[in-house]
Amino acid sequence: EASPETSSTLYLLPWGAPGAGVASIPEVDQREAMSLIYAAGTVEALMLVPVCMLADTQAAGAMSAYAAAVLIILSAAGLSELLAERLPCDKVVSDVLSGPWSDPPLAKLFTRPLSLWAWEEPKAATGHSTAVQEGMPTVESEMVCVALRTCSLGTMIDGRAALAAVVAEVYAEGLAVVGMRMTYPDDNTTQLAFSAALRAAIHVGEPVLLLALRGPHALSIWRNLLGPADPVLARRTDPTSLNARFGGQSRRETLALAPPSSCTRAQADVALAFGGRIDAASGGHPSAPQGLPVHALRMAVPELYAVELP
Repeated sequence: EASPETSSTLYLLPWGAPGAGVASIPEVDQREAMSLIYAAGTVEALMLVPVCMLADTQAAGAMSAYAAAVLIILSAAGLSELLAERLPCDKVVSDVLSGPWSDPPLAKLFTRPLSLWAWEEPKAATGHSTAVQEGMPTVESEMVCVALRTCSLGTMIDGRAALAAVVAEVYAEGLAVVGMRMTYPDDNTTQLAFSAALRAAIHVGEPVLLLALRGPHALSIWRNLLGPADPVLARRTDPTSLNARFGGQSRRETLALAPPSSCTRAQADVALAFGGRIDAASGGHPSAPQGLPVHALRMAVPELYAVELP
């Protein structure tokens, strides 16, 4: 993970509607600001967290109306120009962000072992919950890990709008973004990637934005939204797909690669990207972090459960 430095500044981006109290669809200005900031290449660290994690920080009051927020550490280089950028919704980036914050407890949240936060199913564009409704059969939720490569955004068509489109279309299809973090894979991480899809998407030393998507039929929905991995082919066969609209001229310049073909492999990718690690020095019995909830995943194919322990 990136480490906060004196030349970096920490900001918070509210995520979801104010007053909702639970996981909700990010607002238009939030999606646009997140997309522009990420594509600008000045992000050093990024993570989606529930607002309850901010309880002991200086930002608790500023974020109290929201269920979640994105912690972002931005490089000082070009920061003033970035904050002054005007979004398509006609707001300025600085109007959407909260900060800057100089608060060590906030920066320490980047050491948190797990970034999954939303337990309730989202509401689709129709306004109906994707959870089980009266008289309807049960549909098991699936999870998929999406890797968006920073290095390819500069070669994409309108790369500054790519992430906003991904988030908007994911929620419109009844899925939810339940995890988001930026990481810098090392050689060990790339070797541990379970699926061929994730191994091909991450490269040593190159920053990558990881999203965890959840919802009924998440694998097939994300595959259809994404389209073929070759952007040129996608523009011929699936012109409305994300890869067709935002991809460059080769597979190396694709927005993201196709997800695994099975739920088992997809769940293993999510566990690798968001499941945290046990320090070998702890002897396999780590103590619970003080003042923070502990999150865990239990794998039971074909189901994935998330629990919060006090």
